[in-house]
Amino acid sequence: GTYEVTVKGNLTIHGETNEIETTGTFTIANGAISASSTLDIAVADYKISIPKVVRDNIAKIVSITVDMNYELFKKKS
Repeated sequence: GTYEVTVKGNLTIHGETNEIETTGTFTIANGAISASSTLDIAVADYKISIPKVVRDNIAKIVSITVDMNYELFKKKS
């Protein structure tokens, strides 16, 4: 089935760690598990330095998408 979940944890970028919480989806089907989530982060929260020359052309908020697939394999006998 497909399950809506809340995901909470720490995100570290360039040595700067912040606690995040977002929603995601787990899907279990045919011996495989997949998960997906999208979250928005503020670049300033991670102290990412942007040169002045391009600062006005870079988004202040960026979107991160996570997709994970895990397949269970049975050992052959």
